[in-house]
Amino acid sequence: MVRSKPNCSILVDKIIELNKTTAIVENSINIKTNIEPVKTDSFFYYENKQWKTMQIPEVMYIRGESSYSSIYTENMHVKLSKNLKTVSENFINYSNFIRIHKSYLVNINFIKTIKKGLQPKVILSNDVELPISLLEKDKLFALLGI
Repeated sequence: MVRSKPNCSILVDKIIELNKTTAIVENSINIKTNIEPVKTDSFFYYENKQWKTMQIPEVMYIRGESSYSSIYTENMHVKLSKNLKTVSENFINYSNFIRIHKSYLVNINFIKTIKKGLQPKVILSNDVELPISLLEKDKLFALLGI
């Protein structure tokens, strides 16, 4: 059996066609994966087999509990299966939220009183007391201008 040399022009044409197809597929993937999320004052969470929305300005504070986070408003409480660091990334664009403790992110609009002392605390408008870590105290005071 005698082997003939492949026709180079046919191979080149096939390589060019393959490169075009690859470029189209890569471009399609980039279009689908480079979609920016819509910036709004709300976020979605999953509860009771349905997606619900919550307004960010209504959030009083968020409590981190290991790999979960609890979000509190004046009239509801939602538990998410995301840690506080991940949840706080959704709130990073809102200057009203500040980390006051390794377990708490608080909306400064709901702070009613700040207790100073060895164990400083914030008291929110619903009378909930949250600890302020000594490391975060100076950041909180600077943000509040005190």
